Amino acid sequence: MCARLSPIQYDHINFLGRYAFTRAEAEKRARGAPRGKGPVVSNDPMAAVLRYVAAFNRGDAKAMAATCADPMQILDGMSPHVWQGPTGCEDWWRDVLAEAEHVGACGYHIVLDEPRHVDITGEYAYVVAPASMTFTFRGEQITQTGSVFTVALRKIGAEWRLTAWAWAKGGRPACSDMNGPR
Repeated sequence: MCARLSPIQYDHINFLGRYAFTRAEAEKRARGAPRGKGPVVSNDPMAAVLRYVAAFNRGDAKAMAATCADPMQILDGMSPHVWQGPTGCEDWWRDVLAEAEHVGACGYHIVLDEPRHVDITGEYAYVVAPASMTFTFRGEQITQTGSVFTVALRKIGAEWRLTAWAWAKGGRPACSDMNGPR
């Protein structure tokens, strides 16, 4: 299965630092398993962000959607650039898969670095994390660094849900032929 988080032909690839760990570790953390400095608890908005990223890395659209509020908004470098509403997450993923197939990309994997912000005000939260992504483009492994993943969340009941996210691409990855459509 091929997918991507933002325009494949340019900059986006793998994000995580302190949160950079293997897929199995990411999934354990997203389920609330302990990490080095204590457990991820349900009142931690970063846990919701990590669940979303783990679902993305697995290509699990249903699990991604399950972490999102209704309505959801996504701002991404891929056209049409904005997805919103109760099916915003699923609509974005459908478009990711279509564009990935069109340009010859697959195997997307995001890694988040130590967040710059995890701000909580009552039932609202704001997370900003440096990010990187890896993927395969026309058979060549690409790594993009220097991206930023910004997420707004709302606490619904006992759980944090993503209400919006934006991906800002980092530097252009080194690649011999990334001339896909812009």
